[in-house]
Amino acid sequence: MWKDLNQDFSGIVGVELRPKFVIVRLIALMPAVRNHNQTNTILTELQDMYPKQRIMGTLETTGIVAKWEASHE
Repeated sequence: MWKDLNQDFSGIVGVELRPKFVIVRLIALMPAVRNHNQTNTILTELQDMYPKQRIMGTLETTGIVAKWEASHE
């Protein structure tokens, strides 16, 4: 479960943990907070939780992860 800045539950993130990767399998947000900035915040927080692993996506989430990576270069 993911909490927004107000500490309200606003979505869910499903990940698979691997030794060198964190695979993002699902990102589902409430309609009121569903936007690119929130998705970037989630992925940044995930990277902060697992700093030694690379964030990767599945076929469904690769586009989201790629946009996040591009904004961090």
